[in-house]
Amino acid sequence: MKADTIIVFVLSAFSLSFCFFGLACDDSSSSDDDDSSTEPTPAGDDDASPVDDDNDDSSPPDAAVFRAGFAQVDITPKVSTPLAGFGMEFFSADNLRWSTGTHDPLYAQAAAFEDADGQALILIATDLVGLIANEVKQIQAGLATELAIEPERVIVAATHNHHGPDTIGLWGVILPPISGRNEDVMTMIVKKSIAAGVRAWEAREPAALTVAAGDEPRMHFNKHERGDPQALIDNTLSVLFAWNEEGEMLGSLMNWPCHVTEMIPENTLYSADFAGAYYQAMQEGAGGIHLFFNGALGGNIQPLSLDDPWHDWVFNDRDWHDVEAMGDQLAADVFTLAERASPVSDPRIQILAATEYEVANENILFWLASDVGLTPRDIPPPGGVSKSTVTIVSIGKVMLGTLPGEWAPDYAFELRELMGGRAQFLIGLGNDWIGYALTEREYDNFTYLYDRSLAPSRETGEELLAVYRAVFAR
Repeated sequence: MKADTIIVFVLSAFSLSFCFFGLACDDSSSSDDDDSSTEPTPAGDDDASPVDDDNDDSSPPDAAVFRAGFAQVDITPKVSTPLAGFGMEFFSADNLRWSTGTHDPLYAQAAAFEDADGQALILIATDLVGLIANEVKQIQAGLATELAIEPERVIVAATHNHHGPDTIGLWGVILPPISGRNEDVMTMIVKKSIAAGVRAWEAREPAALTVAAGDEPRMHFNKHERGDPQALIDNTLSVLFAWNEEGEMLGSLMNWPCHVTEMIPENTLYSADFAGAYYQAMQEGAGGIHLFFNGALGGNIQPLSLDDPWHDWVFNDRDWHDVEAMGDQLAADVFTLAERASPVSDPRIQILAATEYEVANENILFWLASDVGLTPRDIPPPGGVSKSTVTIVSIGKVMLGTLPGEWAPDYAFELRELMGGRAQFLIGLGNDWIGYALTEREYDNFTYLYDRSLAPSRETGEELLAVYRAVFAR
């Protein structure tokens, strides 16, 4: 390590520790007002105004115009690792949040689709805090080789689970710098994610697709709502269902924004958190394999327990019961939407964009984390630019687009309007994790200090929007 880097790193480390110790995924509520307990509108209720409310037929369509397959592969590490998402340490790795066992498995779940012209799309959702482009490109390349498809036809995302291994490297030791990543575990995750994609592709069978969307406002909140009266939240819950020729549900893709942090930071067991409870509830109710994709969860969108939400956050006493209840309710929302989902009749899969674009970096902490080896991502010093990617796909009139990190909810509304179609899936932490993206107003608001500490620059959100605007201006 260069001497000048060491000096700068020492001076900056205390700022970094402040962000991660005092603020990182803060589990204290930003509001405990009773005003927040207004009667919610569940996804699937008529008042939720789902985009597909023109079809009340609960049965799947007769015609199978796609081929679809699903697979689930266990990626739970067999060794103890630092858990991601909460806190960093100085001087010693002994006090890191080391895993002590497994509560429920972590998965790489894959969905493979093929249209009538043989055009492919594979989506993989991993129960991880995030995957940077390094690993994403390995997974894409592996599937391209195994299946003879273009790598841009593979989307790899993370649920942003905070009870899995550190896959970014930021939850290790600040001084001396020791990454939280276990490279053997990373190799395993890449290998098994490729295996999930291959198995899903090999499991393809004739399938009909249906889609629905509604609102689920009851189980998440923007923790900045007190410090920022203009803080927004995207309540949209979208689901794409696949049905076999016997009318059985093969699987689904669900998209809803929320940090996967229902279980408290004191937990040291591997767990997929409420996403894992959701998988189980869906499998028990319908069979099949069901993927969860996060959305625009930056800003900072946190979960609320159904029983007594504000008490749980104020006193930090959420438990596995709350995790299970949240997963069960999300599954109930999805089953309600399934009853009135409408067919995706246009059998075309189109890659609208698979674009590499420039990301400006003004974040000295990001550069230092890269320069001292905490994360393997190559991040330039302030004033430099790095690269990320955006993938935008249509399945008929269902639109899917990636967000390479944690985008503020504000962007979700403009992106949905730009994308159009019958439903939009905003895949947060899709194909990369570059950090947070804030609006300019949020970037200058002290309430968002933690979020800003993990944002490449004030331009991060607009850089991505420019790509989407260019695609949909054609």
